[in-house]
Amino acid sequence: MAAQIIIPKGYPFAGKKLIEVISPPLLQARINIIGKERIDGYQAGLERKCKALQIEDRINFMGWQPFHDTKQAFINNDIQVVSSLSEGTPRVIVEGLSRGIPLVCTTVGGCPILLTNGENAILIPHSDTDAIFSGIEKIIDQN
Repeated sequence: MAAQIIIPKGYPFAGKKLIEVISPPLLQARINIIGKERIDGYQAGLERKCKALQIEDRINFMGWQPFHDTKQAFINNDIQVVSSLSEGTPRVIVEGLSRGIPLVCTTVGGCPILLTNGENAILIPHSDTDAIFSGIEKIIDQN
């Protein structure tokens, strides 16, 4: 995930389901969250949840990254999740797609204009944690 760390980016929904995905030993996933905290204490709350679930070693809050570091983060990731509740047309989608990273993305703002479900992304309704999980599973199954 690469975005500002704010509620409209959907972290409460995506985070909850991603935590379920990486909690079982069945799937040894790591999550990189790139972005600057915009609400004081919001990231700390997410970090406390991760610690309580004993998965803090698998979640990497990278903070704001200059472009060249963001590029490397994209290269190092296998799946991109855009869980926004509200959005314009996020540049992060183009950045991930240009690097061939499979994408799970909510159908908000300009996202469904840029993306075609099943072709260059798995499109899901916003706030739907089960759809996030299903989208991630589809990508894992395809690869």
